[in-house]
Amino acid sequence: MKDTYINTKQRELLNKILVTGIASFILIVFIMPLGYMFTTGLKNTAQMNDPTASPFWPQSPKTIEYEGEKLEVFQVPMPDGGVRELA
Repeated sequence: MKDTYINTKQRELLNKILVTGIASFILIVFIMPLGYMFTTGLKNTAQMNDPTASPFWPQSPKTIEYEGEKLEVFQVPMPDGGVRELA
């Protein structure tokens, strides 16, 4: 009869993989707040107060200058199903 149990070397390897995976998961969970603090530290006050802004990286809205006035660019859905950037 063939033995269905795993041998000692396979068990040791499986234990090492399992312990390393659990330790890596715990480490990532503990380091995530530091990454979030770093990215929010790069944002200015307007980006922090904007609920539509990206939560992970600082970004500014796309703008163009038209007749001496800065206008924000928006993505507008068109009747044909496409999307155009309009100011």
